[in-house]
Order: sequence, then C-alpha cells, then structure tokens
Amino acid sequence: MNLGKPQHIVHDNFKDFQRRKRREQDAMLRFIWYLILAAMIIASITIKNPTLVITTLVLLAITFLPKFIKKNSRSSKKSHRSGFVKKYFVWFLAFTVGLWISIFLLGFISISNMIVRALFIGLIIEIASKIMQVFVYRAKFIVDKHFVFWVIIQSVSFYIASFIYEKIQIPSYFPYSEIVFMGLIITIFVNLIWRSGVERKVFS
Repeated sequence: MNLGKPQHIVHDNFKDFQRRKRREQDAMLRFIWYLILAAMIIASITIKNPTLVITTLVLLAITFLPKFIKKNSRSSKKSHRSGFVKKYFVWFLAFTVGLWISIFLLGFISISNMIVRALFIGLIIEIASKIMQVFVYRAKFIVDKHFVFWVIIQSVSFYIASFIYEKIQIPSYFPYSEIVFMGLIITIFVNLIWRSGVERKVFS
C-alpha cells in the first residue's frame, strides 16, 4: 500500500523547487553583477580613466535596458521594427563590450596560437552575451553544448570581422572605432546564424 504523496504532487513540488533554485541563482548572479558595477563606478570616479568610464557607461546601459526594451508590446509594424532595432542595439552593445574586454585581457595574457586566441575572444564575447541575456531577458546562464556552439560562432565571427576590417581599412574617426566596427560585423554575422536555424539543425 502506497502511503506517500501522489506522483503528480511530488513532480509539482520538484518543479517548484527547481524554479525557486533558479530564482535564487539568478538573484545571486544579479547581486554579484551589481557589486561589480558599483566597483567599476567607484573606480571610474577615482581613476578617471576614459576607457574605464566608457566601459562602465556601456555596461550600465546593457544592465538597465530591460524596461526600455519591454515597452515594445504593440503589434503594429512600426512597433515591431522599433523593437527589432532596440534588441539589435542591445546585442551590438553586448558583443562590442565583450570584444573590448577580451582585447583588454589579451594585453595581460600571452596567447601566441591564433586558434586559441580566437577561441578566447569568442569565449569572452559569449560570456558578455549571456550576462546581457540574464538581465534583459531573465534567461539562465547555462554552460552546455549550445554555449560551446556559440563560442565557436563568436570566434569565427571575430575572424571574419578582422578580415573585413583589414581589407576595408576604415580610418579611425573616433577612439575604439576598430572595436565598434568589428562589433557591428560580429552582430550582423551572429544574427544571420541565429536566424538561419543552424543551431537547431546541428543539435536536432
């Protein structure tokens, strides 16, 4: 005779436990991120380094843009286009900041192998992308086969952006114009890969 709880109740309780655990993990991740932002703000005010100030402002924009994006709830074509532009801009910020951070870190890390170097840059860009998803879309930061897939895509997109930049040879009209241009190319390439459904075909 089974005196325990019915199976569907046990299953529901387990799902509730998983949801609570995910919320707690997301809350802890957001708390750590806010601490990092606070430290960067203090450092920007104290050190007054232009690069640090710009990076801090961009990260603040990425963190507090969810309300800006969620205003696009209308079904009109104009609203749809506006929402797409805003989302595209957020991805562009995330990829560009990730690219800048990876290049900044490479100044302290000696990586001579080109493939390892590209994978390192792709990893940092994807981490920046995941952090953006946590704050903007309340997504979970999961490191799995899909994460590895997008790290590889980010690495390839970096190589493509570098190749295009070298061929075009765009003049530096403003600081970090190279990073901004490459961030735009990476955003376009990754968006095309995402829309093509390659990820679903690879893991189906």
